[in-house]
Amino acid sequence: MKKCLLFACTIMVVSALAASPASKQLTATNSRHLAGSEYLELQDEYGNTINDATIRIAGNDINVYQVQAHIWLKNNSNTNLTHVFVKRTINKEVSGTANSICFGVQCYPPGVGISIDPFTINSGSLDQSFYGDYLPSKNIGLTSITYEFYDSLSMATPVYSKTTVEYLLMGSEPIQLQDEAGNRINDGIIKINSSDVDVFQLQAHIWIKNQSFIDLNNIYVKRTINQEVAGSNNSVCFGVQCYPPWVGTSLDPYLVAADSLDKSFYGDYQPTKNGGLTSITYEFYDSLTLTFPVYAKTTVEYHLSGVGVNEDQAEFKGPYPNPSSKTATFEYNLPSSANTTRLLIRNLLGVEVANISIENRSAKKTIDVSSYAAGIYFYSLVTNGKVVQSKKMIVKH
Repeated sequence: MKKCLLFACTIMVVSALAASPASKQLTATNSRHLAGSEYLELQDEYGNTINDATIRIAGNDINVYQVQAHIWLKNNSNTNLTHVFVKRTINKEVSGTANSICFGVQCYPPGVGISIDPFTINSGSLDQSFYGDYLPSKNIGLTSITYEFYDSLSMATPVYSKTTVEYLLMGSEPIQLQDEAGNRINDGIIKINSSDVDVFQLQAHIWIKNQSFIDLNNIYVKRTINQEVAGSNNSVCFGVQCYPPWVGTSLDPYLVAADSLDKSFYGDYQPTKNGGLTSITYEFYDSLTLTFPVYAKTTVEYHLSGVGVNEDQAEFKGPYPNPSSKTATFEYNLPSSANTTRLLIRNLLGVEVANISIENRSAKKTIDVSSYAAGIYFYSLVTNGKVVQSKKMIVKH
């Protein structure tokens, strides 16, 4: 038998909650109770009935060599089925891929669409010998194959059952985020600057490209404020909904159709004449449609500068990365009024574990956290004896 090498994910219910990417869960998208007249019951590896169902194997590892769909056959009749065959029908096929079938003790080459040797399934028994092989060869897309099982010789009426398997290779980036010029901005930073002190609102438009071959039905956006100018406001609009500033994650699931570009999202920023930099990360995800999380993020820096605005504020970003394991890096830009500045780090109990002097007006500061115990810490930027910013830092070894 061939070694089973599944995607880094699973067969799943399209409308069900996603399993952990490392788990293996087989479920039919429309499994049902078996009709009394159906003697040949098809099951997935968890015993779910999948007669006339569609199941999906989805993954994003383009280097996977082979994917297998195991289908079990249960003979619910009181007669041995002695001439069981399987027919493979390719409904849709990704160019450059290959697929084949194994049934009983025989594996057939890709050119064989119907098993050649009759196979016997005894009355009341469950046969687990069948599987469909799919070789994507690094070609992303969806291949749909229907497997039909039948025995028309053993009984007076034909014994027939079928199920459909969708093999879906997504690639490593199902969601691509773009700016208004069409540039890819996944994990990037967009800078929106204005020197107009009377500007009412700055907007960051982020386009969402669904690069997969299925509709993403449950996309949400999460807003994380990394750094915020006092007195400013910000909010998000997504789909047909605009949310108030206190809503950090969109409430309504949104659909982005397969192979489409959605331009409905924008972040709103109202500086209200307060100068300085506000940094916000927007995270887009759909963890329900597929068995592995679909995720993308980008960061927007809104900066208001100009005569008459209040820019006497510290800009402090980081740490990067977060969680940190060895080192944590902070970026800062201090106002001219900052005479003394220190970085304080405390653990959850409030015990000070670091007190670091910040010398330069604008620079990066990297600290060694390899000796810190794993856990949550809080860092504070103290300027002229006053705490101007406090944030959370995670150390993970």
